Amino acid sequence: MVNYDTSIHVNLIYLPRKFKEIMIKRIASLSLLCLGMFIATGINAQATNENVNLVISNETTREQLWEMRQQLETQNIKFEYQPEFDQNRQLIAISVKVTTEDGYSGTFQTSLLDDAQKVHIIRNFNDDAEVAFCVGQCEQ
Repeated sequence: MVNYDTSIHVNLIYLPRKFKEIMIKRIASLSLLCLGMFIATGINAQATNENVNLVISNETTREQLWEMRQQLETQNIKFEYQPEFDQNRQLIAISVKVTTEDGYSGTFQTSLLDDAQKVHIIRNFNDDAEVAFCVGQCEQ
């Protein structure tokens, strides 16, 4: 009695060259996609544990506000703002809204006419923190 192997084996040697190229590209693309998702998840998880303590003053530039927004975004904190600058590009007023994914939110609006007045954005992830979240003129 003769045993016949009825299983199907795919041998890349006998497949057309174009098919091999397509398969290799798909495998490489899926590998890169999985690696990217793994790295993005790791960065996101790492960033959310960092405490936030940002200060906005009349010296804060439009570029610095954008950098703050980008930094907070990596920590799953939504930062919306409406600045008002004078002709010398000095910040004279700002309206701020901050929302975290864990339920904290706050708004603050002020005119920044002197060096003493500052807007703080604080998010402290420590369990024993006196101030876990604050937007505005926060005591530290």
